[in-house]
Amino acid sequence: MREQPQSLSLAFRDATLERAFQEDTSKKTQRSYRTLWVLTAIAFAFPAFLDPYTAGPVNLRTVLFLRLAIAWPILLGVAIAGWTSPARFARVRRLGTAIGCATTLWWPMALVLYVPDPVRLAEPSGPMSMAIIVIAMATWCGIVGAGFLVPLATIGGHLVLLALAARRLPPQESPSLGFWWIWACVIGLLVAWEIEQAKRREFLATRALDVERARSEQLLQNVLPAAIAERLKGARERIADHFDHATVLFGDIVGFTGLSEELTPHELVAALADVFSAFDDIA
Repeated sequence: MREQPQSLSLAFRDATLERAFQEDTSKKTQRSYRTLWVLTAIAFAFPAFLDPYTAGPVNLRTVLFLRLAIAWPILLGVAIAGWTSPARFARVRRLGTAIGCATTLWWPMALVLYVPDPVRLAEPSGPMSMAIIVIAMATWCGIVGAGFLVPLATIGGHLVLLALAARRLPPQESPSLGFWWIWACVIGLLVAWEIEQAKRREFLATRALDVERARSEQLLQNVLPAAIAERLKGARERIADHFDHATVLFGDIVGFTGLSEELTPHELVAALADVFSAFDDIA
């Protein structure tokens, strides 16, 4: 249980352990995934009512086309993936989150690249944009369990789009465009890394606890009858049953002293276990 995740992908080196972690995460996050991406798709489509005021008449047609004809259907498809079977969801969860994350967070850069008047849209509300990106990364990586590579890929995409978008802006606008978004991605990356580390540590701790619990249950079943062991696990009070009639059997093994001298300790205990198991089966 001292397995540690690798530094970049945070995947466990043990493939079986990594598979168990992904399956466990998928079971816990499918409902959260559906809720999160449905709300994201709704929140992404709603600002279309404000685009005539924020984008201006020159940019309006391009902005609405990018939002409602390209980006929104992608987010809707990502949300629908949450209604697949658990086995299929386990395979598409991280890919769907990566696509949705990229679509949402690359949106401002895409606007600057394609609208006719990019200067009008090049003034992000700095701290607010930064907070939104950090919260988005923390939410998606924390609730959905998207891992560490999703925000890493998002930062890489931001750098590429920023380099392309900066060429369409006046020199005084480019630093303002890139400063907040890049720093938000870096902070979001650190937050996602911490969240993923915490989730994997919790998984290992829970797995170790399950092993110890199974070991203690096996010990109880070796000492007590199965029915009594089950009652002992679920009850805090003393176990005392009343029987109107009871039979007590005293048994003696003839020649046991000589037998114990001939057998090894392991063989002797095994022989006694067979005898007592036979009595338990009769009872």
